[in-house]
Amino acid sequence: MYRSYNGLDALHLSLRALGIGPGDEIIIPANTYIATLLAASYVGAKPVLVEPNRDTYNLDPLRIESVITDRTRVIMPVHLYGQACEMDNILSIAQKHGLHVVEDNAQAQGATFGGKLTGSFGICNGTSFYPGKNLGAFGDAGAVTTDSREIAESIRRLRNYGSEKKYYHEVVGYNMRLDEIQAAFLSVKLRYLMEWTREKQKLPPGIMRNLQR
Repeated sequence: MYRSYNGLDALHLSLRALGIGPGDEIIIPANTYIATLLAASYVGAKPVLVEPNRDTYNLDPLRIESVITDRTRVIMPVHLYGQACEMDNILSIAQKHGLHVVEDNAQAQGATFGGKLTGSFGICNGTSFYPGKNLGAFGDAGAVTTDSREIAESIRRLRNYGSEKKYYHEVVGYNMRLDEIQAAFLSVKLRYLMEWTREKQKLPPGIMRNLQR
């Protein structure tokens, strides 16, 4: 996991590390927060919106293939309201067409699909620890998760002015480093995430809606 300043930064860094840029297309659910689209815009890619499944409000896998073109590079599922997207179908489509999957896991920390945590399916995945999230920092914060050593090294450089070694800058990078205060809050709260989630699941739906406002 490589920490960044917020969830938008996490998605932006993920796309940069994958080499996504002008002329590329990214499939994004139409029902999402603006940060998901901004991440695509920041690297010069074109967001291609797909309508959600009406039962879950998540990206509908049945609508994905109809918008894939020779410029499509990434599918970006967004796990909303603590619900995981249908990752088996999404991954199958991505593999069939040679596409990357980058998850936006800002609203589903701790959720699972097929026994596997969201944020662990894609080649890299962005999450947000904004204070209003179920795992929130004291202020803005975010992270990227990946199993790829190469991507991890690229993101480490990009978030630190394009540098791995002080005063040696290999690429045009950013200042997207998480400060220690946010990391300290999150390291404590993370231990209680699953316990707090189980307690929230016991609450009546009406109370949960009020808590989320």
